[in-house]
Amino acid sequence: MEYGWSLERIDWDEVPTTVSDAASWRAVQLTPRDAVTVPATSGVYVVCSGVPGKKPRVPPGIRNVFEMFYTAVYVGRTDDLRRRFEEHCSRPKPEISKSRECFGENLDFWFIRLDPGDIADVEGRLIKCLGPSANRIAGTIRVQIRPAVPA
Repeated sequence: MEYGWSLERIDWDEVPTTVSDAASWRAVQLTPRDAVTVPATSGVYVVCSGVPGKKPRVPPGIRNVFEMFYTAVYVGRTDDLRRRFEEHCSRPKPEISKSRECFGENLDFWFIRLDPGDIADVEGRLIKCLGPSANRIAGTIRVQIRPAVPA
């Protein structure tokens, strides 16, 4: 897996429209006080940050989620978004701890609710497209991607 945004157009084209639609995503700051706003449902999440010390601003009128992710630091999947959010706040994995060392409180938790059968595929596609640097700290990433369905 390469790190940094993919330069292959096919990678981006294979992300389902329902996932790239900005209206499908929600974001909260990755702090314990925001846990109640995260649903306890299955989904995929992206931890994002701007430049250390500067809070990114999402411009109005954004329609594609890839225009909102200022810097995708980590991509993950879970059967319970709220539980995973709380774990990242209270007992963060090394990759999130390392991100906190760099970005401080400037981390946002973007999430999308998905059926359990879709989350591995979506997570794999987002990792492939966004190449988040914190996903490599823990070692090799198992990316599970189903073959694209012909149009």
